[in-house]
Amino acid sequence: MEVTKHNFKTILPKVVDAIEGCDFVAIDGEFTGLRTVHNNLNELDTVEERYAKIRHSAQNFGMIQFGLSTFRFVPTKKKYSHATYCFYILAKPGAGELFDTGSLNFLANNGFDFNKLFKEGISYISMKEEAELRLKLQETPVEISKPTPVKVNEIAAKSFLKESEKKVADFMNDATQEELVIDGKTLTGFHRKIIYNNVAAKYENIQIQSVISDSGVRNLVVKKFHSQTALKEHIEKERQKNLDEKIGFTHVIRKLLESNKPIVGHNLVLDLVHLFEKTVMPLPEKYETFKKMVLANFPTIYDTKLLAKDPPFSEDIPITGLEILFSDLCEKYKPPEFEIEADHESFEIGDSSKAHDAGYDAFMTGVCFATMVKKLGKTLMNMHAYMFSRLLWEHFFLAVINLCFYFSMTI
Repeated sequence: MEVTKHNFKTILPKVVDAIEGCDFVAIDGEFTGLRTVHNNLNELDTVEERYAKIRHSAQNFGMIQFGLSTFRFVPTKKKYSHATYCFYILAKPGAGELFDTGSLNFLANNGFDFNKLFKEGISYISMKEEAELRLKLQETPVEISKPTPVKVNEIAAKSFLKESEKKVADFMNDATQEELVIDGKTLTGFHRKIIYNNVAAKYENIQIQSVISDSGVRNLVVKKFHSQTALKEHIEKERQKNLDEKIGFTHVIRKLLESNKPIVGHNLVLDLVHLFEKTVMPLPEKYETFKKMVLANFPTIYDTKLLAKDPPFSEDIPITGLEILFSDLCEKYKPPEFEIEADHESFEIGDSSKAHDAGYDAFMTGVCFATMVKKLGKTLMNMHAYMFSRLLWEHFFLAVINLCFYFSMTI
């Protein structure tokens, strides 16, 4: 399911429900670029050099789409039930990000909807920024200051002021009307100032805001309150609402962190560093510090690309690109059975038209992982115990605790 700012609030509870009920989560990100000319990865890079280059990429390029696919094993059916969500995400206004034309051209050729991204992208801030903003709100109590009227000399402006005062006065005296919308199509900047300053100055318990309508018009919305206390409470709720909207997509990542569910990715390193930089906190300069951050925040992660580089998969599948790996695993091994989670949406294994959509790539990654787990744990009687295969845990310790190996393998 595609998720934008228009349906994010409605869909978020379903996403939380899917994460809470799953056995593992597969993720994938799409970016505005992978690396600059001066930061191309090299096989001769040291681990510290490799980390510095990838860190530079995450600091400068944007993550514009994030796929999340949850998988839950149903013992009674011996099937994996799955749900997939694809989030269009957009950095806050003013954030400077690089765009690589090659990467954008690749995404455009694979059906990426840039209009949807820029019109409907979900905002996000890091958890560090969120904590700072919450502290600032706590330290800044709501204060209501009375506006100062401006001088109105022109006949047309005086006429507009008189009409506006009457319109607002009628609204204030009408107990059945909760808010007044003043059409902004014909309002000049001075007209707005007259309403904000002169009209508002006549009333204590009033709020006038500029609100953009669905059609893109910047209207003025007038609200009335029975007391200063009620007005302050309303303003405080609005401040919290605005902060919540700024947090946006980070709500999903926080739930992912809190769930402690195993995270699965394909060539996961870029996804990890982008997630940290954009939704957790700025990436540290030192590689050793980053290792500790990974283990503290994502205690269990698996990379299907690294799994594919080891036996038994490397013996049968020489190419580890996600699409080829997905196709070969489904063809050469017998995948588990899958079904879409009730009341959720996802993909079918045969739907290859969505490749390079972050949601579908996350789904493919999850299917690859479940198939690999089945292969590694085929002698186990309990299918649910596949998650605890000895070979899988060996991979975990190699790929996560020894991140030097992890970075050396992800070019």
